Amino acid sequence: MTSEEEPGDPPFQFVTRGGFEIAYRVFGAQDGKPLLMVHGLAASGRQFEADARWFAARGFRVIIPDLRGHGRSTGPRPVAQDDYARADLVADLIAILDQEHIASVNWVGNSLGGILALEAMLTSPDRLNTVIMFGTAFRLDIPPFVVKALAATYRAIGVQALATIGAPMTTRYREPQKLIDSMLREVQAEPMLAVGANEARYDLRAAARSFPRPILVIESSDDLAVNNANRTLLPRLLELPHMHLAKLKSAGHVANLDQPEMMREMIWRFVSRDLA
Repeated sequence: MTSEEEPGDPPFQFVTRGGFEIAYRVFGAQDGKPLLMVHGLAASGRQFEADARWFAARGFRVIIPDLRGHGRSTGPRPVAQDDYARADLVADLIAILDQEHIASVNWVGNSLGGILALEAMLTSPDRLNTVIMFGTAFRLDIPPFVVKALAATYRAIGVQALATIGAPMTTRYREPQKLIDSMLREVQAEPMLAVGANEARYDLRAAARSFPRPILVIESSDDLAVNNANRTLLPRLLELPHMHLAKLKSAGHVANLDQPEMMREMIWRFVSRDLA
């Protein structure tokens, strides 16, 4: 049991995918409203444990997965970048829904979790009811030499240094720093680098435009890099009738850890409106 787990938390379950396993947990009653909460790069489902309990207590059936090559999930070995493509990560999540006999979900995604939601809008739109994303850029264009330099730096400094440096860079709040530090120390290095390289360049604005159901973007005041990436993109997307924006103060890239109560209320109101 990790420091975040509590007695009574559900056990891990696994779905087999091509010789490896994707781990996930399901909180809440079998007949609850399905809510899928997808973590970001270098994190795990632990990011959403406290949120899963909160929503489960309010009638939701909450699925928190560990993405391929993250947390307790394994992945193809040896690691090849092509095996960690966005479409494959989405297919893993759809396989979880299939195993749980869930036709469609409300999808909450942070950073990479939001990128995967956008991909799912293209590949499996009927599996999504609403989408809520935070810390997600709709377009990125990181030059290959920067990606290579970051990977070389990471391999040089290692997991422990990544955690020591990365946690305070991700959030200014002490309690979230502890969880982020812990998750970073569990990172599977090569899968993380493969996913990161795949997501360095993309443009998923068309996914948001084509999706016919509600999308909520939660913009955190301190998430400067993502806000800058979306600065010229988001106003145009918000012209679409199904796109919505909520602004959250005193929160950064992992807003659900920085301001959990406000985040939960925002998600609750948006999803409950759709369920009404």
